[in-house]
Amino acid sequence: EAQVRFYAGEPVRAPDGERVGSLCIVDTRPRQLRSREQEILHELAGWVERELALQRELDRAAQIQQMLMPRSVPDLPGYELAGRCVPTQDIGG
Repeated sequence: EAQVRFYAGEPVRAPDGERVGSLCIVDTRPRQLRSREQEILHELAGWVERELALQRELDRAAQIQQMLMPRSVPDLPGYELAGRCVPTQDIGG
């Protein structure tokens, strides 16, 4: 069984600054990251953090939209009412 001989990690934080994990490179042979490779690892971790922030915003927007939806159909004599909300991915409708 091959053993880990190399590990490089970059912390990943949630939008509130909480550390939620690491973006890691693992190899079975010893190596060193060059300066540019370290920059790329850092950039990739930043991309993950931005995606986490975007997902949090989308989740919050979807939650707000759900709160805006009526809980029941209004009673209007002489009318039959219906409604529909169709999200276009995570939010909208």
